[in-house]
Amino acid sequence: MNFDDWLRAFAAELHQRRVATDAARHVVAEAATHLREGGGDPWQVFGPPQAYAAAIVESIGTAPGTSAGTPGAPCSPGTSPAVRARS
Repeated sequence: MNFDDWLRAFAAELHQRRVATDAARHVVAEAATHLREGGGDPWQVFGPPQAYAAAIVESIGTAPGTSAGTPGAPCSPGTSPAVRARS
């Protein structure tokens, strides 16, 4: 699985877990930027797309009105959901 395949799988996992569309796009874009700027294999940096999506759901929750996950607290200024999930 290459870089683009990992990002597609990650985006699909976020969608399946009912993360709000705008939030999912933002998190996927941040992951892509992090990988482009820092290099590295997404499997080594973030782990399996399924596991990373689960961490994101724990961090930011799901879209309002969905039953999957628990809504999370908003991000602190300067702290992205992607970074908080890895912490």
